[in-house]
Amino acid sequence: MNHQTETEQPLPTPTTLAAALALWQHSGQRHDFPVQGSSMEPLLRPGDVVEVVHRPGPLHCGDVIVFKQGDSVVVHRLLRQNRKRGRFLARGDNRLDADPPVAAADVVGRVVAVRRGSRTVRLDTAFWRAAGRLIAWGGLGWLALYRPARTLKRQWLGTRRLIVWLLLQKFLLKSSALALQIIIYVDKVLTKITILR
Repeated sequence: MNHQTETEQPLPTPTTLAAALALWQHSGQRHDFPVQGSSMEPLLRPGDVVEVVHRPGPLHCGDVIVFKQGDSVVVHRLLRQNRKRGRFLARGDNRLDADPPVAAADVVGRVVAVRRGSRTVRLDTAFWRAAGRLIAWGGLGWLALYRPARTLKRQWLGTRRLIVWLLLQKFLLKSSALALQIIIYVDKVLTKITILR
């Protein structure tokens, strides 16, 4: 099964990917990276540009990270990390399920800013770090409910009530997207208040 998400950047060859990412990681600098797809909406939309810091220091729950997955580069939210095993659990904010475990060696960097048109949102502020943690905790809660519910659905609902299940999934995704939209709106209001002072 191809687990490629829409926020991934397909690159020409695995060799090119490995060489480019190795240069980026060892540079320790920041790079801009264009976003494609909808797996991180509404925070990241197609056409947005993310600023990625390589060798960002310790990663935290809620950080938006960039990592290699096969021949692609993925931009998703970090939900949990297992430091002993060097593994991360990540998920797109607009996805139902989590990504396969991400090895620490596959993490390219952390997103510190998002540019959409003339507006830049800094994700390395206290407000966005706290919002990221809340979104990640909500994502972990969703996964704790979604995986067992998916198993129960197969056993109890069968195929007849599939439409009810799909509507429930859509409702839950839309409500989490609405919560993120509210956070983005609060950030805009706070930014305007700060400018007026």
